[in-house]
Amino acid sequence: MSFDWLIFDLDDTLFDFNAAESHALNSLLSALGHDPVSDVLQKYHDINRVVWAEYERGGLTAEQVKVGRFERLFSELGINEDASFWSNQYLDFLSRGSELFEGAKECLVSLSGLAQMGIITNGLSRVQKPRLMKAGIDGYFSFLVISEQAKSAKPHEDIFKIAHGHTHFVDKEKVLMIGDRLETDVKGANDFGFKSCWLNASQQENTTEIKPDMEIQKLSDLLRLYQ
Repeated sequence: MSFDWLIFDLDDTLFDFNAAESHALNSLLSALGHDPVSDVLQKYHDINRVVWAEYERGGLTAEQVKVGRFERLFSELGINEDASFWSNQYLDFLSRGSELFEGAKECLVSLSGLAQMGIITNGLSRVQKPRLMKAGIDGYFSFLVISEQAKSAKPHEDIFKIAHGHTHFVDKEKVLMIGDRLETDVKGANDFGFKSCWLNASQQENTTEIKPDMEIQKLSDLLRLYQ
């Protein structure tokens, strides 16, 4: 089955977010005069995962995510610094992290002649837009929906409604959402009526009740849809 539209998640689907995040955090801690040791990095990852989960549930705003994670980190590390200032510094570092997964750009090149493409990302505008441009892939997408601007995050319906509008309200069954997270990308697509594709690069077992319409291990597997 082929699709008229392919909608991609960004982080950990096209971009290697772990690499970008680690580099940004290392740069931030170095600027603060702190060694970026592994336990500090893990502490930030744990805090960040919690605040983003709260955001995706609608419990925090994007601004509260930006600053709140550093308020919590600085509190735990005993750092007496302005969390808002250093949050902005961190976002600048993060916006430079444009490392794509191997083969991602080549896959987009091949797919661009087969379907129209868009992006839905739970992220921040000042981070995602520069990364797309720096990676040289922004031109492959007809639209970019960012949760911060949309005032809605995956898996909530509103962000999918915005994306659907960008497709000129094509038949939902002709739209495939591709992402690495079952609880946001796949669940959101399923609930809205788009078809869903779980990018399961690490071949994890799905122990949830969320069932994707299809599962792939690498992006190039999408090309088989058009053979």
